[in-house]
Amino acid sequence: MPRKKNRPTSDDQMERLFYPEGNIAFLDAEFNAGMNMRTKEKISEIISIGIIICDRDYNGIKKFYTLVSPLTQTKVFPMISKMTGITTEMLKGQPTFAEMSVNVTELMKHYDVKKIYTWGAADKHSLLQERDEMKERRISGHQASNKWNYMDMCTDISGLISNQMLGIRGGLSINMENLMFFCDIDEQQDHNALSDAYYLYKCMQYLRAYFPKVKQDSEFQRKQDLIDRYYQERSLYNSFRRFRSTSKGCDLYRKWGTRSKEEDIRLKAFEDDLKFLKGEIPYELEFDTIQEYFQKN
Repeated sequence: MPRKKNRPTSDDQMERLFYPEGNIAFLDAEFNAGMNMRTKEKISEIISIGIIICDRDYNGIKKFYTLVSPLTQTKVFPMISKMTGITTEMLKGQPTFAEMSVNVTELMKHYDVKKIYTWGAADKHSLLQERDEMKERRISGHQASNKWNYMDMCTDISGLISNQMLGIRGGLSINMENLMFFCDIDEQQDHNALSDAYYLYKCMQYLRAYFPKVKQDSEFQRKQDLIDRYYQERSLYNSFRRFRSTSKGCDLYRKWGTRSKEEDIRLKAFEDDLKFLKGEIPYELEFDTIQEYFQKN
């Protein structure tokens, strides 16, 4: 009976990540995400792809960028346009998802790319989702979709880097903007697919330089400690938020202007308790005196 191969350890994975066997690529995609107000259907379609290809020593070889004509939603949502700078007019006449996929597949083959790295699982998920939707709708070009192997090459490295390289506990992952800050990249993330792919490439170059000597570098360890504390405290804060991004919170927000006088008093008492706990007001503070009350009202 053949022996089972041992699963690679996190150290092995990090070693392969920073010292790959061949050329690698970094990929980022931008999405037209929102809701169709007529059908109430949630939409998330790729409208641009950016790729940086480098050799096994992390020397840049090739960059690739293209806009992508969306499958169904022809208009770019205003929020997405503001964030990415991509407008509806810019997408007219651009390559379809199928044409883009053929180009990327050929690009990966030409440069003999072994792995494609992404930051977060959304990129690969959306690529596979759009491919499946093309098949289901039998959109032109879907016949060759089984050859688009670049999608299967995509690997999300955010968890591995966050937990093993940066030392963030609890399975929490750092976002791209904070990763850039950690890696001393003094730029603003501009939500351009090529720029974001390039920033990920530069972050990995930065981290690669520290990989063999993390335990010997006190400055890097200090940054590890700080970033872990930040994410632990932020996670704790988020766990105590009761009304954000919940239906209860939305209902409370809508009713905010119509709450009763009693609710106002309850809220005031709660706020004063919080101020006392934070040392902002003395413990003996009580309800307004009659003079103060009359003056305010």
